[in-house]
Amino acid sequence: QDIEGRVIVPTQYDFIEYVACGRGDHYYKVKKGDYYGVYTRLGNLLIPIDRHYTNIEMLVGEGKIAWEIEINGGRKGGEDAGVTIDDIDYIAVTEGPGLIGSLLTGINAAKTVALNENKPLVGVNHLSGHIYAARINHEIKFPCLAVVISGGHTELVIMNEDYDFNKIGSTTDDAVGEVFDKVARILGLPYPGGPLIDKIAKEGKPIYDLPRPMAHSNDYNFSFSGLKSAVSKLIADLEKDGIEYKKEDIAMSFETAVADTLYQKIKKALKEYKVKEIVVVGGSAANSKIRETLSTSFKNVEVTFPAMKYCGDNAAMIGISAYYKIQKGEIDDMSLKASSRLDL
Repeated sequence: QDIEGRVIVPTQYDFIEYVACGRGDHYYKVKKGDYYGVYTRLGNLLIPIDRHYTNIEMLVGEGKIAWEIEINGGRKGGEDAGVTIDDIDYIAVTEGPGLIGSLLTGINAAKTVALNENKPLVGVNHLSGHIYAARINHEIKFPCLAVVISGGHTELVIMNEDYDFNKIGSTTDDAVGEVFDKVARILGLPYPGGPLIDKIAKEGKPIYDLPRPMAHSNDYNFSFSGLKSAVSKLIADLEKDGIEYKKEDIAMSFETAVADTLYQKIKKALKEYKVKEIVVVGGSAANSKIRETLSTSFKNVEVTFPAMKYCGDNAAMIGISAYYKIQKGEIDDMSLKASSRLDL
């Protein structure tokens, strides 16, 4: 698709407009259905770039720096909050795990700011960020069991003190958030599916007996791909037999199976590890059924969740995790590299 002889847009997209950004660069917005993408020019072709790149370009480009900080639960721009770059002591950035393109974009931007402003650089593990999201408005009691459940991870981590991570279990295939998205797709719900399953499940009943994969295995690992397959087979069998069903009931049955699987593994871990608190973190920690099940199932140990706004990925969790890393005397330098498979 030739746009005024300037560039070639992939035919599956509709051209919207091109936007001039700092230092003479141009970015091209394209659309397909509800999807909006950002492309950059390479010769006479457009190639996709990480959508976050343009945001960082606008924030850091042309020697200007912008940021947001949390004040009493509300966000304000740095200048509006009376904060300048001179009040910032460290530059924290996610080093992994995650998509390598996004990690590289963030690290390069953080290095630019750190160099320009002569600030120390601190790399933060994305998973430690989720764990410390529980500490933004709460004092964690050690030893604790951190249950990390997100789109890419499902892990059980024992912490005896700050920045002491002992992973005792993880998923062998799909993560909790990942299986939510896959089941949502089976139910015909759009991405991201987790919040939508949560919404419709509130109108349903757990009338279908779905499996709890590995719930009673002799370790602390998880497996959710079989649960996804069970949902798919259930729907196929119901439709084959001409039996009417409600998506709401399937959603609630699925959520109940996930929550119960987590409960069974945590219960097993508590028999071996004596902890004072369980912190459930990550994007899937926002799920209503998971919060209800885990918050009411353990009588002799405190169960804590981050505030809803801190369950998903956010800058505040990276900042507070960096703070406790700094307290341990751990600071990075310009050799910091992105690692898409970084472990705790």
